[in-house]
Amino acid sequence: GFRVQTAKGARLLISITNDAWFGPAMAPEHHALEILRAVENERWLVRASNNGSSGVIDPRGRTVRLTGWNVYAEFVAPIEALETRTPYVQWGDWVIPITALLACLALGVGRVSARRRP
Repeated sequence: GFRVQTAKGARLLISITNDAWFGPAMAPEHHALEILRAVENERWLVRASNNGSSGVIDPRGRTVRLTGWNVYAEFVAPIEALETRTPYVQWGDWVIPITALLACLALGVGRVSARRRP
């Protein structure tokens, strides 16, 4: 997916899609998922759809441009090629279990130190 591409050096994410299968009802959900992809990879994401909505999302998840459903459009958006690596790009799905383990350890240390206080 996008994480692997970013880890291999992708400086921009491009999503080419055909949304005819889903209809306009799924467009907001697809857009929300692509916002997540842009943020977790800290990359600009360009979405091109032949019959859905097309657009540009910045690395912070802000929608720079989004067309309507099944609208022919062309536009220019300022895009910067980035080379940063987020923790998710660096370590993948290990980020969640490692974070959970650290949280459990912190809670455990907090409880032990609270019991030792007079």
